Amino acid sequence: MNSRNRTDMKRLVVPAPAKVNLFLHVTGRRADGYHLLETLLVVEYCDTADKDGIYRKYSAFMIGGRVVPAHIDCSRGWMVKDTDIVDAGVMKQEQDYLETNPHREWLEETFALAGVDYGRMDYSLLNGAPQVWEINTNPVVILPPDHYSEIHMPVKWRFAAKVGPAFDAVDSVKEQRMVPIDVPGPMIAALDAERRRQQRLKSRRLLMRRVTRWGPVRAARRVIRPMMTPIAPLLARISRSRAAGKSS
Repeated sequence: MNSRNRTDMKRLVVPAPAKVNLFLHVTGRRADGYHLLETLLVVEYCDTADKDGIYRKYSAFMIGGRVVPAHIDCSRGWMVKDTDIVDAGVMKQEQDYLETNPHREWLEETFALAGVDYGRMDYSLLNGAPQVWEINTNPVVILPPDHYSEIHMPVKWRFAAKVGPAFDAVDSVKEQRMVPIDVPGPMIAALDAERRRQQRLKSRRLLMRRVTRWGPVRAARRVIRPMMTPIAPLLARISRSRAAGKSS
């Protein structure tokens, strides 16, 4: 660029993968002390769907220098939070992903650039090249078996067999010894109440799992989910607005 003669200036437009937080407002406080927030986050949209309109979210862990592939979530909605396509073909893709670890070198490099030695990266492929969605440094490793369908279990068992040794390798405690502690009565009562609550939640999950496996419900989800994805942020804002109104 020539500062004396601006006619020599050229405009260069290049893609800039980024997210921009336009605003963050504190709109109130909940009964439990947490704040109610309203925000608008603008992100670059990358269409990673394949020719059949299926989006894939790959997830892999970094544990003490070791990359452990975890799963592939498949959906017809672009905002993939969980898999809603579960069949033998998808399970074969996921099994191959766990066994071949196809993006290991790129994952190692990206985790190193982020300065993360423990966490889970969610990503997809854009024109064959990996595209990072998120690096979570406090991720859920694996859910209880009742969360998964029967067809999913062989893949989950295989992941458990791979992730266990990775954690063992970074375990610095070689000797196990019991340390007695005194637990106050109220805390024991609170723990018992929490255990009962968790049992109720488990019963509800089992019921929902049976309902969502029902053929008509699965068919309806495949139709409704892609339509709901674009309006999900609007529904979230409406929910937060209602919560703020109740707290004020």
